[in-house]
Amino acid sequence: MQQFNRQQIPIFCLIFLPVLFMGICILKYSVNFPFSDQWPLAVMFEKIYAGNLSFSDLFAQFHESRKFFPRLIFIGLAFLTNWDVRYEMLVIFLLICVVSFNIYCLNRLTVRASLFTQFLLLEI
Repeated sequence: MQQFNRQQIPIFCLIFLPVLFMGICILKYSVNFPFSDQWPLAVMFEKIYAGNLSFSDLFAQFHESRKFFPRLIFIGLAFLTNWDVRYEMLVIFLLICVVSFNIYCLNRLTVRASLFTQFLLLEI
């Protein structure tokens, strides 16, 4: 396992600066108002309250995809937060961070390069 070098610490801070900036922007400037493709969830909430939501509603095509698992996550999150879409933004941001970490781990296993180069590849 490679260790951090003291000269590389400022460079690593620069690499993680966009992630930190995006997280701060979400926390500070996000607005609790559904936007664009979040509005079809309102129809699902009506069906849930009426008691007639079916699996076909969850598997229904939206644009060119079928978003079954995101719908389950967002419906569950909506009931926990009274449909505060700021929490959706945070969950999406955290999932992006998890995916980025997994890409980094895969990169460490497959690419033989310095730790600095691996972080730079992750940024790309």
